[in-house]
Amino acid sequence: MIKMKSCIVLCGGQSRRMGRDKGSLVIGDKPMISHILSTLNNEIDEAIIVLNNQDRIEKYRKFIEKYTYSFKITFVEDEIKNKGPLSGIKSGLKYTHSQYSLVLPCDSPYISKKLVNYLFSQIEDEYDCIVPYHDKNNKLQTSEPLH
Repeated sequence: MIKMKSCIVLCGGQSRRMGRDKGSLVIGDKPMISHILSTLNNEIDEAIIVLNNQDRIEKYRKFIEKYTYSFKITFVEDEIKNKGPLSGIKSGLKYTHSQYSLVLPCDSPYISKKLVNYLFSQIEDEYDCIVPYHDKNNKLQTSEPLH
């Protein structure tokens, strides 16, 4: 397997609570997902953006292609509609070229390069999954790696 860094960005939600598409919501001067992709610039090799239908893929493609990124971007339609993030992850994993993928929701515009690098630094070939969380002192931790 090629040693590269992949990120799956989940944008297939129904936005029931928000009432509108979250990833395309403009914060500051650009859509929320563009903040995420800017943070990932020069940190990953590919991003797989999972959306729930072709109309949203075309919408996202139009505003994402306005920016230049150091990584390849692939747009993927969620294979199993309206079943939550696991189906989006499954759809995205089919298109990754790396052994491991960072999975991010489209509504996390303030993710930091430090966190991205930290998560990738925790990966070892013997683990299947690392889950980050904050402890009671609000310090970032990772779960015991799952085998």
